[in-house]
Amino acid sequence: MAIHRLTRAVLLATLVACDGRSESARSEGTAGGEVEVTTRTDTASRASVPVLDYEGPTPGSSPRTIPDVSVVTARVSLPIQAIRDHANATPTRLARGSRGGFPSWSYEVDRGPISVAGASGPLVWSLPAHLHGSADLAGDCHADVVVTISTALSIAEDWRVVGSSTPGAIRWNQRCRIIFGRIDITPRIEPHVRAAQQRTAAAIDSAIASQSIEPVVAQLWTTLHQPVAVGGWTLLLRPDAVGVSDVSAEGDFIHANVSVTVRPLLSRHASPTTPTIAALPPNTPIAPRPSFDVFADLELPLADLAERATQVARQARADWDVSGVDMRGGADAIWFGVRVSRPFSGTLWIGAQLEYVEATRRIECTHAEVMPETEAVLRTMGVDVARLADALVGVGVPVGDQLDHFTTEYAAGVAQDLALGPALTTRIVPGPIRAADVFNTPEALGLTLAVPGTITVVTP
Repeated sequence: MAIHRLTRAVLLATLVACDGRSESARSEGTAGGEVEVTTRTDTASRASVPVLDYEGPTPGSSPRTIPDVSVVTARVSLPIQAIRDHANATPTRLARGSRGGFPSWSYEVDRGPISVAGASGPLVWSLPAHLHGSADLAGDCHADVVVTISTALSIAEDWRVVGSSTPGAIRWNQRCRIIFGRIDITPRIEPHVRAAQQRTAAAIDSAIASQSIEPVVAQLWTTLHQPVAVGGWTLLLRPDAVGVSDVSAEGDFIHANVSVTVRPLLSRHASPTTPTIAALPPNTPIAPRPSFDVFADLELPLADLAERATQVARQARADWDVSGVDMRGGADAIWFGVRVSRPFSGTLWIGAQLEYVEATRRIECTHAEVMPETEAVLRTMGVDVARLADALVGVGVPVGDQLDHFTTEYAAGVAQDLALGPALTTRIVPGPIRAADVFNTPEALGLTLAVPGTITVVTP
């Protein structure tokens, strides 16, 4: 939190003496509005008291530090059956041909059912086939062959499955020889088998292109938008991007590890109702993150800080009449409004920078200053306000009890698996909690906590 200079304005200081004479001083600078100083007469002492007339800084909320995103990874699956059925719908005859002359011969190569297997890698297709060759007046020959195809998998930007098939080995269990075993016709037939292998590979890629994981990714995306009750808090994952980090085949399924960037926030105010769900974005590469960081806001009323500031102000300026301190959150600072009735009358606003101090487990004022133009105006009246601003440095409120309570409550809330909709559960293991940022609203002071840890999403 930093103190910034405010909107440009002209500060006007006017002292009106008891005999009606007046003098004025004008200085240009930056302030939240016009500051005017006049005098009034104290009826008891008949002494004139300068009046500081200023509405004070504009209420606001401090800019929030946007934390780094975390990544949630879940596995989605797609059955291979439809792709396998499409591959098996290709022609069963792989090759057929003949040769005239003497000796003349012919051949046919027919495949059996195509099988596919995956073991945490590409799809491996196996096409068992049988070769039958015959020669005029020279008998027949038979040979079995296994044709293989390997298919690497990826996911397109629009969530379609993309296959890139590569012809693999052709393994003959024996050669096909005619003319009493003297002529091996296998080398003449194999190029035709390889051509059929290429056609089948193209058919497999075409079948894979008709498949999409969009429905299952969309379901995951919707689920991660749902609020999750964690003790007395509500966990909002707030997903904003999604991408596939790895695709593999295993058994009868294609598996894709889907990574989703999230900005987890624990909120006391959010109700566990169905939120507005953004449209599923395109598949975007997501860099892995080692930690799952949850952020939570502890809010404290400004009245706690005002009470301590009042005590300090009265001690620091015992020669002043200080009736109390008002607190106001602004966009650029926390403001102490010190109400004074003597040596001047009005509210003196002092901007402060607050930080969390680990050693004391307190939110403390580490820097305070009166708006320079206001200080200059009061100095012309012989009023020194710098000492009061210096005294406010160190004023703070303890937050140790709130931290301990949050730590206990959060650990209890994630001690068991959390349900993410009807189909998913998540397991969160929290790490040590740290203070990430001090913030304010117009009425409250807050401390953002960061809870690192790990998360595991369990899919059915």
